[in-house]
Amino acid sequence: MHSVVEIYDPKRHRSNAGYSIKFNKAEKKYTIGNKDISFDQNIIKVNNEEYTATEGLMELLLKKSPDLNKITTEDSSNYQKIILCSNALYQGFDKESKRYNSDSSDKWAFIKSKYFVAKTPTTAGTSSTSGSSISFIPSNTNSLIDSLRLSIGS
Repeated sequence: MHSVVEIYDPKRHRSNAGYSIKFNKAEKKYTIGNKDISFDQNIIKVNNEEYTATEGLMELLLKKSPDLNKITTEDSSNYQKIILCSNALYQGFDKESKRYNSDSSDKWAFIKSKYFVAKTPTTAGTSSTSGSSISFIPSNTNSLIDSLRLSIGS
């Protein structure tokens, strides 16, 4: 297993997006979205949840263009939980704004392809619209409400 330092080269991989880990120099702490993030060996703690800092998860948390070959299903699921609990997908980290921190990065393309699904057009003589919605159902009520807000916002 690689440490965080071994896989992250800030000169080549730095992501400025809100859905990546940031270092707050003034407060001397790491954040993602509106949540603090801490590290203990290869354990990442966000919002009182612990995640193993696998190479794939760190690709998603740190890099602008993650190497998709390193990302497992578990990495993707853990990253999804982190960006939802931290409101990292939203501008100003405010889910009420319903405005996403979208950009042209490979990471945003990954987020859209993995966590959103295109609405299927209707064929019963009505006009069709395109959009996207969240493609998963969380296990707890608060996460379900967050997911519904994401779906409505999109």
